[in-house]
Amino acid sequence: MLFRLILFVVICGLAYALYKKIQKQSSEKLDSSPKEPTTTEMKRCAKCGVHLPINECIQYQTLHFCCEDHKKAYLEDHSAGDDSSNS
Repeated sequence: MLFRLILFVVICGLAYALYKKIQKQSSEKLDSSPKEPTTTEMKRCAKCGVHLPINECIQYQTLHFCCEDHKKAYLEDHSAGDDSSNS
């Protein structure tokens, strides 16, 4: 009877040690994974108004655009307006 009790305690101890080892390894995996920034500065396209991360924007002076076509269209629209006011 005493042998069974000792065996039960040893098995419980081994199970607990194994549980802690697995738990430690999984927490180390989570800690070692690369952290991505939780916030990214967003800019608004001057042509269509869509918001996108600053690293994906096309910048022209202080303006930001979502694509090259919108940049060209915006500059054409605004340069045409400037020419008519000078005449």
